[in-house]
Amino acid sequence: MNLNDLCDCIHASIGNLMNPRMVGNKFQHQYVEAFQDALKDCLNTKCSGTFKWSAEYKDPSRIENDSIDIYGEPKTGDDSEWIIEIDATRSDQVAKKMLSRFALWGFSKKPVTYIAILYPDTSEGRNPSKKYIRYGNSILKKINKNSRVIGIILGKDIKKRTPSSTNSAYIVDDEYIEIYDPNNKLCFDIQYKSANLRCVKGMDGCAQNAIVMYGRNKPTTTYADLITAFGKYIATNSGPSRYSPTRLSLSGNLVYTYTQFRRYGNWLSFVSLCKKLKINIDELSSWYTARASVGGGFQYDKNYVHY
Repeated sequence: MNLNDLCDCIHASIGNLMNPRMVGNKFQHQYVEAFQDALKDCLNTKCSGTFKWSAEYKDPSRIENDSIDIYGEPKTGDDSEWIIEIDATRSDQVAKKMLSRFALWGFSKKPVTYIAILYPDTSEGRNPSKKYIRYGNSILKKINKNSRVIGIILGKDIKKRTPSSTNSAYIVDDEYIEIYDPNNKLCFDIQYKSANLRCVKGMDGCAQNAIVMYGRNKPTTTYADLITAFGKYIATNSGPSRYSPTRLSLSGNLVYTYTQFRRYGNWLSFVSLCKKLKINIDELSSWYTARASVGGGFQYDKNYVHY
């Protein structure tokens, strides 16, 4: 089972979510249920040889009444169980579902792939939902090291007003499906003057490329100049395993770059420093599309990260 097959089935089923889900103050949950059933049927058709897919699955050995929106049971012992939950982009719903499912299924000997499919509710809900997906992934791996949590966010937020109502309702853009996978290294686009790189994997690799680009494209740069520019983020040796060699050598010194970045700590300081040095670093988002004009399948795009 792979994400490409799942996204193919999501795209085939997403038409059920194209209607506004609020009429007046009443939530039209039948559209979400129709999407759930269509997705389950598509998965059973596309992946029938490897998985059996069930909607509203309950573990018969448990007394709790909680059910999984879509459960994928592997037909061989080599694959993980798949748990698919469908919710709005609300972090409280995302966190509540994960806590429940981890308690009921996370302690299984089999690895678990937990998929949170999120349809638009509020534009502000995406980033908090991603944060809890990231937290959930870390927790689940502590419980079951071969497990993972992945977020699939359905399209960009689009407000649509119906002629008969002044209420705004969020619908999905069926052309784009964002993939938020905390298990993959972050991917970056880096630009300094005319030099440009895309899809550099990981913060360490991004830092190395940014420093090399700066050193090679600024003609007067010596190693001393580089120290002045980047300070603690470069060195002439690996130190206590905190620095890694680059492809850049200046003033007879091989340049080493710092490798102990943390996303919400010193990484933000490094990105701010690069901005002052005229180096633009954009995080790229992974997304899936069936649109043939851009090649279809999985893509990376920095424009899709910002809302």
